[in-house]
Amino acid sequence: MAGCEEQTFSGVRGEHVRFFLAKAEQFGLSGLAEQGNSGEVSEKGFSLRWHFTPETGVMTVQCTKAPMMLPCSMINGRIREAIASVLGSTPGAAEQS
Repeated sequence: MAGCEEQTFSGVRGEHVRFFLAKAEQFGLSGLAEQGNSGEVSEKGFSLRWHFTPETGVMTVQCTKAPMMLPCSMINGRIREAIASVLGSTPGAAEQS
C-alpha cells in the first residue's frame, strides 16, 4: 500500500515526542524510543516517518508504508489517539491541521 496522508500536530513539546515514540513501539515498531526529533523506521511491513520542530512546537507524522489489509483511516486514527494521549487530551482534541 502507498503511504498515508501526513498529519501535522501543534502544541507539542520534546517530552511529548519521546512519549509518542515510546507509545508507537507498542504498535510493533521497535527502536523508536531511542530516536530523536526526526526519523524514519521500517519494520514488519510498516514505515513511519516523523519530524518535530522544537521552535514551533509542530510535529508531522506519516505512515509511508503499511500492509494492504490496514486502511489509512485506521492507521491515522491510531496516530491521532497516540498523540492525544501524550498531550493529555481526548482523542478528538489533539490539534491537527
